[in-house]
Amino acid sequence: MLSVFGEVNNDNATTIILLNVNKEVDVFKNMFHISKIFLLLITVHHSWTSKYYCGPSDNAFYRFLSQLLTIPCEQHRINSCCLKHDQCYDDCSVTQLACDTLFCDCLKNISTNFYCRRIIQPIHCNFPQWFGKSYKCNSQRER
Repeated sequence: MLSVFGEVNNDNATTIILLNVNKEVDVFKNMFHISKIFLLLITVHHSWTSKYYCGPSDNAFYRFLSQLLTIPCEQHRINSCCLKHDQCYDDCSVTQLACDTLFCDCLKNISTNFYCRRIIQPIHCNFPQWFGKSYKCNSQRER
C-alpha cells in the first residue's frame, strides 16, 4: 500500500490510523474536561460577583446549589422571583402561605424547558413551603 508515509503494509497503516484516532479522542476528552472546569469556574465567578437570592440567606451551600442547578433555566427570572419572595417573607403583615403562593405563581409564569419546568420550578416552589417557617419575618426578629 502506498501512503504519505511511503510504502507500508496494511497492518502498519491500520496501526498508524488507530494511533491518530486515539490521539484525537484523547484531545477531545481533554477538551471536554477543560470545558467542565471552565463552566464550573464561570459559575463560581458568577456566584461571587452577583447577588443570588434563591435559598436561605444563612446557607451559602444551598444558594450555590440552586444557582448551579438553574444554569439551563431562565436563571435571572427565577432569581427575580426569589428576591420578591424574600421581600415578602420580610413583610410580617403577609402570611407565609400568601408569600409562597405568589412565589410559586411567579415561577410557573416562566416559560422554559422540560427540566426547569418539571424539576427545578417544583423544587424551588416546595422547599419554602416545607422549610420556610423559620425564615418568615426573620429580618424583623434580628433587629
